[in-house]
Amino acid sequence: MELRQLRYFIGIVDAGSMTRAAEVLCIAQPSLSAHIARMEEELEAALFDRLPRGIRPTEAGMVLYQRAQEILASVDQAVAELRTVSSSLSGKVHLGLTGTINGALAVPLMTAARDRFPLLQIVISEAMSGFVQDWAAGGRIDLGVIYGDRDLKGLASERLFVEELVALTAPDDPARSFGELAASRPFILPGQAHGLRQTIDNCLSRLGLSVDAAFEVASYQNIVDFTIAGFGASILPRHAVARELSEGRLRAVAFGDPPMTRVASIVTPTTKARSVQTMAVESLLKDVVADLVGAGGWHGVRLR
Repeated sequence: MELRQLRYFIGIVDAGSMTRAAEVLCIAQPSLSAHIARMEEELEAALFDRLPRGIRPTEAGMVLYQRAQEILASVDQAVAELRTVSSSLSGKVHLGLTGTINGALAVPLMTAARDRFPLLQIVISEAMSGFVQDWAAGGRIDLGVIYGDRDLKGLASERLFVEELVALTAPDDPARSFGELAASRPFILPGQAHGLRQTIDNCLSRLGLSVDAAFEVASYQNIVDFTIAGFGASILPRHAVARELSEGRLRAVAFGDPPMTRVASIVTPTTKARSVQTMAVESLLKDVVADLVGAGGWHGVRLR
C-alpha cells in the first residue's frame, strides 16, 4: 500500500463523496475509485458502504482512517525534518531521458526540484534509449530513464511505469479495427534501429500480425504529420499524441486484448556508488511520475 493511497482514502472519508473527493484531490474519479478498489483487494475488506447519496466508511474503514492519520502525521513530520536537511543539498546530478519522457517529465521534475532541492543542479540530457543506456553504463550520467526492463550489463534497473501504445490513423479513415488497418493500410514507423520499432515488431510477432512498413521515419513529429496528412497509419505512445487525439486531428484504433505496451525503467551505473544527490533525484523523479499518473496528467501511462 502506498502513502498517496492513504491520503486519497482520508480525503474520501473527509469529503463523504467520491465525486467531491476527486475535486478536492485533483484526481480523476475513475482513478480514485481504482485506488480504493486495489486497497480493498489488498486488505481483503470493504472500506466504504455505498449510500444513495455519498459513501461512509465501514468499521474496517474507520480503523484504517485512524491509523492512516497517525501514519501520515509521522511521515509528514519526518519529511519536514528531512527537508531541513535537503534544502541545503547541493551539487550536480546528470539525468538522461528519452525525448517523449523528457517532454512530459522535465518541467514538473525541475519545478519540484526547485522547491525541494533549491541548491541542487539537475542537468538533463535527451537522446534515444540506446544512447541513454550507453551513457549510464559508461558512467557519463548518474541516472537515466530508458525503455525496457531487462538486465543490462553495468546497470541497475528498476521499473518506473508502463505506457500504452496506440494505432493511429487520420480522423476520416473508415477503418474500425487494428486488423483492418494492418491488412489494408501502409504504416509509418520508426526505423528498425529505433527502440520503439523493436517493441512494435516484437508485439506484432506475439499477436501473429504484420504490417506494411512503407515509410520509416526517425522523428515522432514527422510520423504524426504524415499520419494526419493521410500517408498511412502509425503506432506511437498515447501520451505522445494526446493533444492531436483531443483536437481530433488523429484517431486511435484499439489493438484489442492484450493491448500493446512498453515498460520504462530507471537505470543507474553499477560502476560507481550512488551519491546522496543521485538518490535524492531518483526519489523525487518517482514521486513526480506518481503524481502525474495519479492526477491523470500523463495519458496512457500507469505505474509499474
